[in-house]
Order: sequence, then structure tokens, then C-alpha cells
Amino acid sequence: MLNFENKANRYSENNTATQADAALTAIAKSAPSISSSALLVNVIIRHWSAQAGDKQVAEQAEHLHGADKGTVKATKSLLGKMPEIVAIKAFTKMVRDWHNSQSMPWVDKGPRLVTTARFLSGYQTQLTEFKNTFENDLVPAFLEAYAWRRGEYMIKQGSMAKDSDFPPIEEVATKFGFSISEDIIAESGDWRLDINRDALQVMVERNSKLMQERVTAAVHSVWERAHKALTHMSERLDYEDTGETEEYTAASGRSMTRRVGVKKFQDTLVEHVNHIVDIMNTCNITNDPTMQMAQLKLTNAMRGVTPDALRENNTLREDTKKAVDAVIALLPDLNF
Repeated sequence: MLNFENKANRYSENNTATQADAALTAIAKSAPSISSSALLVNVIIRHWSAQAGDKQVAEQAEHLHGADKGTVKATKSLLGKMPEIVAIKAFTKMVRDWHNSQSMPWVDKGPRLVTTARFLSGYQTQLTEFKNTFENDLVPAFLEAYAWRRGEYMIKQGSMAKDSDFPPIEEVATKFGFSISEDIIAESGDWRLDINRDALQVMVERNSKLMQERVTAAVHSVWERAHKALTHMSERLDYEDTGETEEYTAASGRSMTRRVGVKKFQDTLVEHVNHIVDIMNTCNITNDPTMQMAQLKLTNAMRGVTPDALRENNTLREDTKKAVDAVIALLPDLNF
């Protein structure tokens, strides 16, 4: 990181205000910048939990079991496994997982870093499609079902049923939301507050340090994903299929046949590694040569590789594992 204090001290106290401000601007501009190569995206999805606490039920349970007061908490699932609310919850999780896989951490529980290349190459379009599906399909389908079946689900609550647990449809509708906000990454010296030059210098230094820490954390997250996916592939491909079989008894009690020493893996094994190739290509915000080399080697290693081919071809499986292990050797220590 640049030593801002030493550079700033080159200017005497007798310099004019204009000269001092110009110096600080030059210092700030010399700090590492990613504002032109990435932006911050915040995705917030809200949905009704369809749950409600019930103190009376909790107290009854405490009395029935001789438990101390306050030791039981009762939470009612108001709609059970209603298909429409289950679909919304599953969709919400899918979108959040997708967003996290396409971005890098920036601040805790806040906006995430998305490279400009990724944003313009399909990320923005896909996220907008998700928003439209949520707002125009899933939520209206749920609200329609809730309006028709509200009474039915109240009956299913038996003696626990409370009208207040099932709000009117207009109120329930306000519990859903899907918002997307984008923002630029402020430069280290982008301060528009009316503060004196000494305070400005301190803030420039602090902001530059914070920027560097966040960039480091974002890059670290890419290495973590790569390490997880590649070590998993290496472990799953570490076997030789001799063609020998053996009989075994399955949990169901049926007699089954399996290949000796063969490890099973899902088709997503290859999919996840190919995703890492893509992430390394579009999320290398510092132009790290090590990441560029790892991405190139991994691209060559995975070219034409399919899950079925890895299962059936001993030579391909062995060569792919060796290539993946070579990339793993390039990865930095995750404790950096």
C-alpha cells in the first residue's frame, strides 16, 4: 500500500490551499482502483415466512411436560407445505445462491462486487428475468391461492387457529419484494465533504486501506471457491476402474452389484469446475498473473471433458486429475 503520510509531508505548511488539495488528489489517484472494472450490486428479496408464534401453545407444552416457564417456544407453520409458498422460498434461495456465485463479497451482509464484464455479459439480464418471474408469476400465484384457501389453512390449525395469524391479502402482499440496486465504487480520494485538508488526508489513507482490504477479500473468495471445487474433483477422480465387480446388500435388503474401488460423483462435478474457469476469467479484478495462469491451465484441462467420459475412460480420468492437481499447486495459501 502507498505511504500516503510520507508523500503528503513533502509539501510544506506554507503551500497554498490549492497546492495542498492538488497534492492530495494526486495521492488518491495513485491508489489501486477498480472503479472502472467493477460495480456494487445489492439484491434484496423479501417473502412472507408464513409462521407465527403462539405463547398459549408454548405455555400448555410447558405445563404438560413440567417444564419451567419460558423454556418452550412454539412456532406455527401457517400454510404447511402449500406449493405456492414452497416455490417462492425455493426460488428465493436459488436466486441468492446464484447471485453469490456470480459475485464477490465486499461488505458484510451488503452489496457484492460484480465485474463490469460479467455484469454486461448476461448477469444483468438474468437478474432482471429473476425479478420478473418473482413479481409477475410466483407472487401473484401465491396471493391468488392464499385468497381462495385462507380459510382452509385456518381450519388445519385446529384449536390453535387465530384470525390474526392470517392477515388480509392486501397486507400479505406487502411482505414480498425483489429489489436490485447498483452503485459505483468510490475512489480513495472521492470525498465531497467540507472538511479541512488534514482530516481529508486521514480519510484518504483510511479509505485506501479499506479499499485494499476489500479487494483482497474479494480475490480471496475466488481462490476459496477454486480450492473447494478442484480439491473435490481431485479426490473424486482418484481411483482406477479395473472392471472387477462385487456383490453387496443395499439398505433396502436387495442384492446389488458394483465396481470395486470406483468412486461415484455427480455430473455437477464438471459443471462446478467449469464455473470456476469462468469466475477466474471475469472476476480477476487485480489482473493477478497467477490467477490468469491457473485459468489458462484449467481451461486446457477441462476442454472436451464430460462426466460420462471421466467415468468410463481411465486414461482421461488420470490425465484430468493430474492437470487439476497441477492447478491446485498454483493456488496461493488460503491463509494469506
